[in-house]
Order: sequence, then structure tokens, then C-alpha cells
Amino acid sequence: MANPTRLQISSFVDTNPRGFGLLQRKREFSDYADLEANYHKRPSLWVEPGADWGKGAVTLVEIPADQEIYDNIVAYWRPAEPYTAGSQVDLSYRLIWGDEPQRTPMARVINTAMGDNTFGEGRLAVIDFEESELFDDPEAMTIFVDSPHAETSEGVLQRNPDTGGLRLAFSFEPGDRDHVELRAQLLKDKQNFGINIAISDERGKLLDTGGGIKKASWFFNDGKPFFVHNVDVLTDLDLNKMWKFHHNNSALATLAVRNRETSRYLLFDTSNVLCGWENIKTGDKILAKESQDLRRWAFSGVHIIDPVIFDELNEEGRFSIINAYLRLASGHRIVAFEHNESAWVDIGTPEKLDEAKNSYLFLT
Repeated sequence: MANPTRLQISSFVDTNPRGFGLLQRKREFSDYADLEANYHKRPSLWVEPGADWGKGAVTLVEIPADQEIYDNIVAYWRPAEPYTAGSQVDLSYRLIWGDEPQRTPMARVINTAMGDNTFGEGRLAVIDFEESELFDDPEAMTIFVDSPHAETSEGVLQRNPDTGGLRLAFSFEPGDRDHVELRAQLLKDKQNFGINIAISDERGKLLDTGGGIKKASWFFNDGKPFFVHNVDVLTDLDLNKMWKFHHNNSALATLAVRNRETSRYLLFDTSNVLCGWENIKTGDKILAKESQDLRRWAFSGVHIIDPVIFDELNEEGRFSIINAYLRLASGHRIVAFEHNESAWVDIGTPEKLDEAKNSYLFLT
């Protein structure tokens, strides 16, 4: 948090949050040197929801202030769907006050610094993590650094002899932006919160979705269907429902689709089986199989694929998975999963990303 030069609102989307709050981290008198207000002794507050709060967002508001007497930082829960005036809303929660009411086994960040990158371009970010048993072997840590607004470097991790913890340093190029969002994570090898996380490196050449999936076939080829979710879309579609639909249809692939305006459509027959593709702007059309009644559906960027597909992908290098689907549709069952009842937002460009921040999908 900071005292910004202009109003700043950050939203962290969640469903049924387990807890949120505002925590006072600086606890030394020297941090504020205030004998009257004793800011270093101010309590933290943690909120633990006790019932089903549903979808929404923890919203952090930072208001510019020119005097320390103003309370300019606030955090609150904002439901995805506004409550109707006059309706009854029942919510239960517990408030926990104290110096540090909520601690987890995860190592805390104890310092963050940024400045000009003296030996390169852009800006340099440095993050210090406290000493922790999780950091007994820095080589076992995997670094994730990314930003929707700026190009970032890979990141360098070093032991900080002064704190005993680890220091992560990376550079980023904000360009003309005066605000950028940055995310940095450290994941420990063979733990990763119980999730099997692996990296398929495409820094040498971007392979598009089809080429990327084929390159990572060693990870997916375990005999079980797998999800592919494009990173440039946000949606709350029911993945469990889609998984059951895929299983019941014995399909090579199931594609999430919806009614929306676009220039390119997938064409399905009345049984929702893929038959072709059409670009309504250029008039280009590809038919994998004939059908008397074709329906246009816009692809949502979410699919479930059976690993049997790896025996059929003869494309090499960079290629579109849609083109591969169209080639395979003549001899295999590729079906549509319609989810018009779900929310869906395209965040494929910086402009669309900014627009998406008005969607509740981005307010968590």
C-alpha cells in the first residue's frame, strides 16, 4: 500500500472468501517516530466470513492525502451482484484484532524497493522475503514474474545475508505508463501447494496454442483429458459441468462456445458437432463435413482435450489448434459446450484489459 498521487482502487476477485483485512506491518517506534498517535501500536484487523458470501471482490481503496491525520486506506468486500434495495441480506463474520491476527506458514515479504535500472533499461524491482525453512534450498525455488502492462525479466534469486531470507530482483519496462501491475511468486519444487506445476519454455519461438500443446505433450499425455484455458479471457463458466459434458459425449475435444459478435465463427451442426469455420468479414469458409443446418458459435478460449489427440497432430512447429481441430473434425467427434449463462470477458489487448476492469470478473 502507498499514499498515491491519485485515487487508486485495486480489486481481488474471489468466491466465498476465507479471510481478508488490513494489517499493520511496521511495529518499531522508529518507523513513525510519533509520540502522540503511536502509529506503530495501531492494531490490525482480519475479517473471517462465516457463511457463503458468494462471488465478489475484496476491494482496496487508496486515497491521496496530504496530512497523516486522514484515514485514507480502506478495504471492503464488494459482491459481484449488487444487493436489491429493500432486500434482506444475512451475512455472518468474525473480526480478529491484534498486532498480527492472521499468520500462515508462508514467508512474508519484509521489504520492496524500486528504482531506475542502472545497468539496463526500464526499472528495477527488489523484493526481500523473510527467513524461512521454505528457503533452505534456493535452487529448489521456481520464480514467476509477470505483468499485463509491462515486459519483465526472468528474475534473479539470491540469499540476503542481512535478513537470512531470499531477495528477488527483476526488471520491467513500463514504457509510457505511470502505473503498472506486477506479480511475483516463489514456488518451492515438489510442494507447489499440492499442484503439479511445470514450465514449457517457448522463449526461443512462440508456438501458438496448437504448437504449445504439442510441445507440452509429455506433461498431458497421461491418458486423462485435460483443460486448456487461454490466458487472454476471463470467465466464470462451470468447469465441472463442462467436464461432465465432455465425458458424456465421448469427444476428442470439447470447445466452450457462446453467442457473441465476432468476425470468426466455428460452425456446428444441430448435434453441436464441429463441421467448419467461417470468417464473415472476408467470406473465407472451411468445411470439414457437410451439414444442412449449420449454426455459428464464437469460441470462448476454453477446451477439454483427450490426450489421444497427440497421436493425430502431425503439424510441426507453430500452428493453430483451431486449424488442427478442423482437419480432425472429419473423422473425430469435436463438440460444442454452450455457456451463454456465464460471464465472459476478452482481455487480449491492453485496451480490452482496461475495459474489463469494469466487469465483476475483474473485481476480485
